[in-house]
Amino acid sequence: MHIPDPRAPDPDNPYNPTPRTEGPTNATPFANRTFMGSGDRVVDGMVPAGPWSRLAAWIIDASLVAIVMSGIISLFVGSIDVASPAANAITAPVLWLYLSLLQLTGMQTVGKRLLGIRVVRRDGSAVAAPQTLLRNAWVLFTAVPYVGWATTVLGIVIFISIFAAPQMQGLHDRLVQTAVIRR
Repeated sequence: MHIPDPRAPDPDNPYNPTPRTEGPTNATPFANRTFMGSGDRVVDGMVPAGPWSRLAAWIIDASLVAIVMSGIISLFVGSIDVASPAANAITAPVLWLYLSLLQLTGMQTVGKRLLGIRVVRRDGSAVAAPQTLLRNAWVLFTAVPYVGWATTVLGIVIFISIFAAPQMQGLHDRLVQTAVIRR
């Protein structure tokens, strides 16, 4: 019995990873399923999450924490500019703890759960405390007045680095030997 190779090109598949003569080519992220994180690539037995699903999860998580923290801050302080250094000094550590503790306990953040992705060690096991605390430490730059803009720059660099890495890892993932995978 012949079992076809699942990695072989399928001419009937609209997401065929082989070059085409018409329509979008693999040179564009939207035509390449690997960039979209739909599961073509298997690395060390795991399917890496694509950059777009990771970005969407980040936006959901950061927005959730920002909304909750702006409500809490306004209860205690009254009206405050949510982009002010004081608000950032409170919100950044809360975001860091939210991301780190949920990853550390084996749970997923709300954004990662909604998008079906999670953070693991490179071998697929649960992340350790030093790994997740260091992996998410870049968000703490937001709390430093006049340097918080560096978080945006660093976030963009991390996002771009996911596209460039063969294992779809950001710089922070490579630093601490973690991976974001599809569950």
